[in-house]
Amino acid sequence: MADDGFPIRTALRDEIFDLFENNPMGVAIMRHIPDDAGVLTARRVYANDALRRMFGAPSLDIFLARPVLDSWVDEVELQKVNQAFASRSPLLSFEVERIRFDGSLFWISMTGQPFDLAGDKLTVVWHLDITGRKQAEMDLREREAQLRDFVDSSVDWFWEMDANLRFTYMSDNVERIVGVSPEWHYGKTREDLLGPDFDRSIWSDHLETLKAHKPYRDFIFFRVGEGMEKKWLSSSGKPIFAEDGTFLGYRGTGTDVTEQFENQEL
Repeated sequence: MADDGFPIRTALRDEIFDLFENNPMGVAIMRHIPDDAGVLTARRVYANDALRRMFGAPSLDIFLARPVLDSWVDEVELQKVNQAFASRSPLLSFEVERIRFDGSLFWISMTGQPFDLAGDKLTVVWHLDITGRKQAEMDLREREAQLRDFVDSSVDWFWEMDANLRFTYMSDNVERIVGVSPEWHYGKTREDLLGPDFDRSIWSDHLETLKAHKPYRDFIFFRVGEGMEKKWLSSSGKPIFAEDGTFLGYRGTGTDVTEQFENQEL
């Protein structure tokens, strides 16, 4: 629907007007007017019904009459958009939280393009409701934070090797457990971690298991090295393969079992 003081319907070609009217995305045509202080005020001179429904307005007339500022959570963000439109710059996928008529909040992505119509400088703005995606992103961040908290408080740490059996990842809590940072491990093989003087009679079978790309569970070893606390550790690993069978590396866990061994010795 068009503002009564601005003949959108007669100024736009029928096919363009129909494109706006029947579009599933919310479409608005905006005019930006500076006040005496130079602050820009945005006014909708057209909105399609999809945009009205998106904001939950009871009618298009009421929606067009509502001040644009009333639908913005952050006035600073609104001024950013107004400045872009006033300078005749396009706006691409600008994501922002907005306010519906019932007061609830939702997220939209806005894309705007300036154009001239009947001698007036306007901006057509396309609105896409992205609330579902934003909520999924927030849920994912929350789950990731929960997982990090769980890992940090766990007695286990997680690790990954590449196809060359070099460590590429260690969870952050490995430093708390074994006294060496995750980064210290990166690029090293299991043999590199052991140093030149390791007991091959203990390690040979395990190293062959790794080279054969086989799973293993609860391999227990005594870890000692320069700057490291002496500990009994347990490791379990699962080989990872691509769909075509190509070996990609290992994922696994490590556990500090020193206390168990010390109790057995007592």
